[in-house]
Amino acid sequence: MTPGEIISASIAGVALLVAWLARQDSRKLAKEAQRANELVAHQLELVEKEQSRQVQKEMMENRPHFFWHSGSGGGVYQSYEFINQGAIVSKATVTNDAGVQSEIWPKDVIAPNQHGTVTFRWQNQARPKTVNFIVEFNDKLNARQKINYSISSHPSGDWKFPPELM
Repeated sequence: MTPGEIISASIAGVALLVAWLARQDSRKLAKEAQRANELVAHQLELVEKEQSRQVQKEMMENRPHFFWHSGSGGGVYQSYEFINQGAIVSKATVTNDAGVQSEIWPKDVIAPNQHGTVTFRWQNQARPKTVNFIVEFNDKLNARQKINYSISSHPSGDWKFPPELM
């Protein structure tokens, strides 16, 4: 081989080595970019979950959560006791779709962890199998809100809420 061919072959070898190193670097950069994208996607997912959790927390802090824990009565009335495990409410009322006299106590203010009662009174009428009722109230921002509930009679004669509310 002539010195020119040796130099040309050496230059070609170095060029091949540089190309191979560049390819290795580009693969490494591609893997790092993919990993960075995965990390960003994971961070976005965590942020979305945290925002969703925060929204749920704020909703719970701004709304009451009536935990219905016992009922009593018979004959012409049925009462249900609850604990407000959520936010304070005021000006509470209760209405129903069965044309049954209903009331909530206390009415003026129901504070967090406060006990209360909803009572239904039948006056010379047959009891319906289901009573859908609405508790309306002003939330802590004084906006009028409502929550829908339903109670059903059972063969035993007891009236019960769905298990998820008790």
